[in-house]
Amino acid sequence: MQSHPSNSPQLPAALARILDHIRKRHLAISLAEFPLFLSAAIATAWSLQGIADRIFDLPWPTRCGLLALDGLGVLWLVGRCIVRPWRQRLDRRAAALLVERGIPEFRSSLISAVELSDPQADLLPQSLPLVERLLENATAQALTSDVVSRVLPPDRLKSLACRMGWPVVTALVLFFACLPISGLVCRRILLSREVFPARTVVGSVTADICVDAGGEATLTARAKGVIPHIGKLVIVRSGSAPEIIPLNAATPLSDEFTQVVRNIRQPFIYHFELNDGVGTSHLLSVHYPPVLKDIHFTQIYPTYTGLPETVMSPTSMKLLEGSILRIDVTASKQLHAAMVRINGADTPVIAKFTNPERTAFSAELPIPAANWKSISVHLEGIEHDLSTDDPEYPIQIERDKPPSVNLSEPKTDSISVVTNSTVPVSFDVADDFGFSSVNLSYQVFRPLPDGSIEQAESSTIPFKTPDRAHSWKHAFKWNLARLLPAVPIGGSIVFWVNVADNNGSKAGPTTVRSQEKTIRIVSEEQKRIELLESMTEKAAQIERLYEQQRSINSQTQSVIK
Repeated sequence: MQSHPSNSPQLPAALARILDHIRKRHLAISLAEFPLFLSAAIATAWSLQGIADRIFDLPWPTRCGLLALDGLGVLWLVGRCIVRPWRQRLDRRAAALLVERGIPEFRSSLISAVELSDPQADLLPQSLPLVERLLENATAQALTSDVVSRVLPPDRLKSLACRMGWPVVTALVLFFACLPISGLVCRRILLSREVFPARTVVGSVTADICVDAGGEATLTARAKGVIPHIGKLVIVRSGSAPEIIPLNAATPLSDEFTQVVRNIRQPFIYHFELNDGVGTSHLLSVHYPPVLKDIHFTQIYPTYTGLPETVMSPTSMKLLEGSILRIDVTASKQLHAAMVRINGADTPVIAKFTNPERTAFSAELPIPAANWKSISVHLEGIEHDLSTDDPEYPIQIERDKPPSVNLSEPKTDSISVVTNSTVPVSFDVADDFGFSSVNLSYQVFRPLPDGSIEQAESSTIPFKTPDRAHSWKHAFKWNLARLLPAVPIGGSIVFWVNVADNNGSKAGPTTVRSQEKTIRIVSEEQKRIELLESMTEKAAQIERLYEQQRSINSQTQSVIK
């Protein structure tokens, strides 16, 4: 079929303007990406090159090669973001396809309108009304659909600018954070032959110092400029090879390097080496303060204890109240003074020297009842140099414990006997340092004619205890017939045991009494009735136990069956 180009409808001017606008905006966006990519690429490349150059001090040929690579990268971006978009810029048909991909509502009407309005389109005369109607509808839809903003929104370029801005911001932060050295780094990237200054300057925080022998010293240096993560301390002792001690920064971001040298016995010279910086040499001298060469603690017990003088362990001293603690000390050098300080006492005790050289002294300390926690010995040399790190010797003060007494027989608190009976009595006593007296005390209660009871005579029965005994058990038969006058029926005797220790302190002996026991005097008839009742009760108990046993046996047999 033969075409009729002269009869082809024209693309509406409004629709043509929209498509041309899309073409120009598409090209402008493509070209606008170039400075974004270029700035991000240069920022990233120069940051990496600057860091590498600062760390490794890159030679000029290497920096020249890196700059050539930068140039090649720029040329590639020019071709990628300028030349290719210009050569592949959109025509109206491609713009229509772009719109239809972004706005599916057109349903190919826009591309059809462009193609059918092409002067080269082969149209039949009878189809012209349909084509014109299509062009009108496509133009109306394009005018009401905000085609340009929907197809080419500005968000894509903004998002790209945000992503590409991070490398630039990072590079600027690095630049300003590293001033003034960052300017030199940039000039070296552009092939300047300037050299870096000394990267690390070592400043001594501790200079010439003096420490006590056996003590420790904290040596510190501060790095300026490039702060390394590691360094070293060089120690030179007389007659020995240099000692090199590796160091780490005090904290991950700190510029201070510290080393603690312990148990220093002789002087030495030291300096720090941090990165490429070498610090000034300094002298560490040693002072020898007075120290304890030997110390002995001896406890002198009170006489009443009968214990000999005892040498105490310095790590665990248990001291008896009222004792005397003698301290004998030998120092390492001649002393001006020495004192004993007591944790728990208000004032120290001045020691007395025991030799002309004033290197040995002693002190005697009376042990109080409480409050003492520990003892320390402090020395002052003739140069008025004081001892350091004086050890604390813990003290535990023990008091003379009161005696104990147990009246074990009679077994019950109250028993009944007939007149002039013999009652078995048994007791045991104990004390940590022996007894001064043990006796049995009793109180007689007699009935009156009106039936009331009156408190009558009282007395004690002393006992002779073994010498130096810490515990004693004793039993005897108490013949009540010896009590004059005799205790009649209806009367009673309350008795107990007293025990006193031999505490020789100012408080004097401590006396303790046992529990009280009661002896009731009854008639023979009353005693027989009591015994009968007791036997009846025991028989009832036996009967109950028998019934319980029979019940258990019966249950056991039923379980077995």
